[in-house]
Amino acid sequence: MHAGPIHTLFGIALLIPLFAGDAIGQTVKVGGLAYVDYFYRLGDDEDNSFWQRPQDNLWNGGKRDDTINNAHQGFTYRRMYLTTDATISENFRTRFRLEANDKHAGSKGPIPFVKDLWVDWNYTGSHSARIGVMPPPVFQLSEDVWGFRSLEKTILDVQGVNSSRDFGIRFDGPIPIRNGLVRYAVMLANGDPPLYSNLLALGGRSEILVEHDKNKTGYAQISIAPSDKMIFSVGAEYGKHSYPSDLREPPFSYRPYRDFRASVFGGYGGGVTRFGVEAFLHESRWESTTVVFYDKLGSEEEGDTDTRYTRQFGISVFGSIKVNSLVEFVGRLDLTENNGNLSLSDSVLYETFVLAGVAFAPNEHVRIIPNLWWFGSNYRFERYYYWEDGTYDRLALDQKRKNRMGRVTIEVSF
Repeated sequence: MHAGPIHTLFGIALLIPLFAGDAIGQTVKVGGLAYVDYFYRLGDDEDNSFWQRPQDNLWNGGKRDDTINNAHQGFTYRRMYLTTDATISENFRTRFRLEANDKHAGSKGPIPFVKDLWVDWNYTGSHSARIGVMPPPVFQLSEDVWGFRSLEKTILDVQGVNSSRDFGIRFDGPIPIRNGLVRYAVMLANGDPPLYSNLLALGGRSEILVEHDKNKTGYAQISIAPSDKMIFSVGAEYGKHSYPSDLREPPFSYRPYRDFRASVFGGYGGGVTRFGVEAFLHESRWESTTVVFYDKLGSEEEGDTDTRYTRQFGISVFGSIKVNSLVEFVGRLDLTENNGNLSLSDSVLYETFVLAGVAFAPNEHVRIIPNLWWFGSNYRFERYYYWEDGTYDRLALDQKRKNRMGRVTIEVSF
C-alpha cells in the first residue's frame, strides 16, 4: 500500500500544535480513529446482480464485477480519521476532519478527503447554529446508543437512505418543556443524494460535492430524553434532486425527483446494557413523463403516464451487554424491503443483515472484536412488454444470494 496519503495525514497532525499558539481562551485537540480488519469470506455467492450490494469487505467500491470474490481472506483498514477540534472562544468552536478508507482509493492507495469542516456558534443559552460540512440530524442519536460503528453503519446509513455528511446550516437547541426534556434539530443543505455521489465516485470524486443545482434538502428531528440513559426521536427529510447530464460518457440524465424520509428511534444506553430499535420509510418519486411503447418492428407509440418511484421500509434491532470491564457481547438484526416501479416494471428486494460479536477492551482506547457478518437478499423482478397486436411478453426473475464473513476488527482511538 502506498504510504503517501498516510504521511500527509500524520504530517498535518504534527504541524497543527506548532501553529496552535497560546491564545487566551483557545484550545486545540488533535485525535484519531481507525478500524482495522482481518476478514475471511465464508461461502459467498457471486456478485451477479446490480441491485444486491453487500457492504464493507464484500463490495469493491461500486465496481460491478466479480473480482472481489477471488479475495477470500485478507487484512485491510476500512476507515481512518484525523480530527482537529478547536475551541475558539466561549461561544465558538470548530472541527476539521480528514478521512481515508478502503472505498476511496486511487492507483497509489487511499485518497484522503474532507469529512467534516464546520464552525459552531452557541449564540444563546443552549441554542447553537452550525455552518459547513457536517452530519445532518439523522444518525448521531442511534449511533451513540449502538456504539459499534467500527462493525457497521446504522441502518439508514448502510442502506444509502441518507448521506452521512451534507453541506449547509444547522440549528440545535432545547424546546422549553420540562427543563430541556425535548430538543430540536433542523438543517437546510445542498442535499446531494448518495446516488449522485456514487456516480461521481466512478470518476475518482466522492463525498461532499460542489452544488450543481438550485434545489435544497430540509432535515428536521425532535428528540425526547426522559433520562440521561434513554432517548427517543422522530426525524424527517424532504428535498428535490436533479442531475446534470454529463456525469460520464456517453452523456445521460435522470428526471428530477422528490425525496422523502421519515424515521423513528428509541434506545437505552446504560453502563452495562445497551439496546435500540430504529425504523424508517423512504420514498423517491420521479416527475411524470409519457411512456413510449415499441412494437416488434421498432416503431414508437406513446402510451400511459409513467409513475416511477422507489420505496424502502426498514427496521433495525440491536443490543449489547457487558460481562465485565473487559468483555462485551453485541448483536444486531436488520430487515429491509425495497420496492420499485420503474417504467412498466416492478421489483422487490428483501434484505436481511445479521451481526454478532464479542468485544475485548484491554484499554479504553482499544477494542478487539471478533465478529460474524451475514447478509442475505432475495430480488424479485417482473416486467411486461406490450406489443401492437395486443399480445405481451412477461419477464420474471427471482434471485437469492447470501454472503457470510468472519472478521477480527480492531478499533483504535487517540
